[in-house]
Amino acid sequence: MDDTNWNLYIVVLYILLFVLGIFMMNIAYIGFNISRKRYSFAWAVPIFRYFSILFITIFFIPFLNYFVSISACVKDEREMMVHYIYTEIECWTGVHVIHAAFAIIGSIVFVIITGILSLMYYEYKDSPNDSTARFAQYFLKRK
Repeated sequence: MDDTNWNLYIVVLYILLFVLGIFMMNIAYIGFNISRKRYSFAWAVPIFRYFSILFITIFFIPFLNYFVSISACVKDEREMMVHYIYTEIECWTGVHVIHAAFAIIGSIVFVIITGILSLMYYEYKDSPNDSTARFAQYFLKRK
């Protein structure tokens, strides 16, 4: 494989991290405006809601898989740790350490954000008191 594929792989990683960063800035913007009791941010709330639903449902596994796959390494025939897809890239040396560190930090932040959003959007009780909460009974075991 040539170096272009690895570079594209890394570019996609940083695009995903950029999307996650924009989402975090949107959360901070909404929180800042709520704390200052300014309600002229009507555009930010629908963006937050749509991205939240996408992050929790559709994008959770692909994003997390991509973040984790950057640091996934195997031993080659020379007993060196190499990336499991791009075997010419030696793991944990050079710039791979930087990319892997950003990917690990991104995956931790992503899991924390989606965990909080899941607690916010999905009801865990069998009979929810809040009629606007999404009911996730199919995740729970019936007694």
